Amino acid sequence: KSRDLVNLVAGGNYYADCRGISREVDCELFIHIVNENGRFYQAIRRGKHRIIGKTPEKDLYTILPFEEVGALRFDVNKQDTSVTRFGSKRRSDGTEELPFYDDY
Repeated sequence: KSRDLVNLVAGGNYYADCRGISREVDCELFIHIVNENGRFYQAIRRGKHRIIGKTPEKDLYTILPFEEVGALRFDVNKQDTSVTRFGSKRRSDGTEELPFYDDY
């Protein structure tokens, strides 16, 4: 599905004239805007990097819902607005409400 684009391309080698991705790019960040049933989300996936240490799997991929009016909500040092599934939303208590049609 096109909504999984950032996960599909994160492991590839998509740079012109690149003989070895590890010698060309310090860090990859893939961003894709997804329209899921009329609601928009920003999917972000961290790809290859040369940073020492391993990034925890839970921090490699996130989905941020756009507000109905406006853009992405600023949540630094505030309640997390990210979701784990397209179609989900955060309740006022911070828990995630999954869509009734969840097909994952």
